[in-house]
Amino acid sequence: MGVRYPADYASAFQKVVFELSGFSPDADDCVAVDIMEGYNNEASGVKYYYGHNLIEVDVSAYARAALKVEPVSWSGLYLASVRSVPMSVRVGGYQSERVLVCAATQPLPLNTLLSNLSKRTIALDERDEIAFVSDEREIVSDITIIDRKGTEHYFGGMLFLYDKGVAVYGLDVAKVAIEAQERGIAPEDIAQIIVGVKLGAEKQIRVTYDVRSNTNGVRLAWVNRFGAIDYYTFPNIIASHLVALPEDIVGEPRRSYTECEISSEIVPQEIAEALADIVTSSKVWVVEGDTYTPCEIVTDAVEWCNCSAPTAVKLVIRTQNTPQSNG
Repeated sequence: MGVRYPADYASAFQKVVFELSGFSPDADDCVAVDIMEGYNNEASGVKYYYGHNLIEVDVSAYARAALKVEPVSWSGLYLASVRSVPMSVRVGGYQSERVLVCAATQPLPLNTLLSNLSKRTIALDERDEIAFVSDEREIVSDITIIDRKGTEHYFGGMLFLYDKGVAVYGLDVAKVAIEAQERGIAPEDIAQIIVGVKLGAEKQIRVTYDVRSNTNGVRLAWVNRFGAIDYYTFPNIIASHLVALPEDIVGEPRRSYTECEISSEIVPQEIAEALADIVTSSKVWVVEGDTYTPCEIVTDAVEWCNCSAPTAVKLVIRTQNTPQSNG
């Protein structure tokens, strides 16, 4: 039996096809193909084919069911195993090699930040993520802090032995501030945080964060087009109101939701385009400390002038409230 494989890091939202050849074209001959997800020996499903010399097995639906893109709780660099899933097929006693399928809407690029948010700001009580896939084995991550006087403070690198999959660096600024304070840097003196991820000898990802004062804005996290999670704090709350829904059953707690119109700062065009991904994201959360509340994006499109001038992005979000008893 011959096998033609899909590419590693294929999108689960497009066809992911294993092409199997060398079978009898006799219509009475049945070929059972097991769909294998992960590293166990139990099939997630089976497909039957009759009278085919060439069989095309699309495993994308099984991959979508297995993928789970959620905000990470860790600090530092780890492999996010549920953000890509190994898929293979089995016919009789033969099992193919495994191919990683991801939650992106397009094939993932190697050694590149899985985000279009090139400029980032963050507060001392906020978190963020840096995600990537790589063809390198040894990866070193480090942090550099720049204080308000412009002095750089290097926090030594950590070696990470990378295996195939989506890797995520979880940045917890509160923990960074504690470590900085132990070295004599007051949290309020931190102007910038630079996270570096060195991929082999020459490749590197660097993300610079401008550290700002805490705001009373709305911080959102969402699944971007790369199947990674972006964060952004919308500093401007334009309007907010409570909407009560009609009673479903007399005597049952009444349901309601809060609808809020928010706006970004004036941002460059490329940042506005990255924020516009929120409208089509499969999952969006309102972030308050360690609490992630799913929300609905009411806005169905984001518009701005078709030019290079900076602009602001406005959204309307809706969050479900805890049902209230009628008394």
